[in-house]
Amino acid sequence: MFDINTPKKNGFETLKNIREDGIKTPAIYITAQNDISHVQKAYSLGCNDYIRKPFILEELELRINQILYKTMGEEDIKLTKNYKFNLHTMQLFFKNNPVDLSQQEKELLYILVKNIGTIMNPEIIKYYVWDGSDICDNTLRTKIKKIRGKLEENFIINIRNSGYKIEKYD
Repeated sequence: MFDINTPKKNGFETLKNIREDGIKTPAIYITAQNDISHVQKAYSLGCNDYIRKPFILEELELRINQILYKTMGEEDIKLTKNYKFNLHTMQLFFKNNPVDLSQQEKELLYILVKNIGTIMNPEIIKYYVWDGSDICDNTLRTKIKKIRGKLEENFIINIRNSGYKIEKYD
């Protein structure tokens, strides 16, 4: 989420730089700027939505959910020759057969797959998978180990002192 009027670098410049770097993460402007020229510029730079202040929190939640639904689609992401992950159903498949995973295991894989090629900080993973609960690093390591135990080939990479990632498969 961006505001247009921010110190040092405005929201337009920020989104422009993000899109030039090839990052396609959904972006929403939340701003007091309500003239059509600002709206047009925001969309021309690649934003997914534009909300004028003041706004209702429930409306923001609806718009975020709509963007997530549209960007997830029924997209299968190939992880290895034999593994793919469906972002819509959060289901892992091995040779087109579903892999039995718990909901937390699915959520953990989802955040890694959604950020494929990027090292994910353990704190971000823990916050997403355990809804902000204060859990220790051992809980995350144990969950990763359980997932790996269900895999024929390991595609979850541990980056020492940094986090976890899944490499992009071509």
